[in-house]
Amino acid sequence: MTMLRFSPLEEMGLLRNQLDRLFEAPMTSEKRTVSHILPVELLEKANEYTVKLSMPGILLEDIKVESTQKELTITAKKHPRELDKDEHVHVSEFEYGSFSKHLSFPCSINTDAVSASYDQGILTITVPKVETAQPKQIEIKIPT
Repeated sequence: MTMLRFSPLEEMGLLRNQLDRLFEAPMTSEKRTVSHILPVELLEKANEYTVKLSMPGILLEDIKVESTQKELTITAKKHPRELDKDEHVHVSEFEYGSFSKHLSFPCSINTDAVSASYDQGILTITVPKVETAQPKQIEIKIPT
């Protein structure tokens, strides 16, 4: 009969080593999540959602918003700036390329009434909820 031994301190040490290696690894743009690139704010009211995305430096023609019955997908592309012949980049932390954000809603949305505006690098999308049927009192008639 084999006896297993569990050592919590040894397990914690192994976990700490793994976390240390994770944070020591260089971060490249391929490993970053979209949430860092397109930060989002989602607000809810009784009859609609408001979605705001920070998208500085992205041109309006490079933004696309699509909606389905319960989902919203925002895609965008940020192009790098053209450099002059005598310019050389030494450091750049700007993100370039194609990005997307996918949001799911807990209720159906009115895709025909979704609207969007773009002002000073902030994309604001108004997402109306589908009106739900309200309970209605049914009058019972007695035949005469």
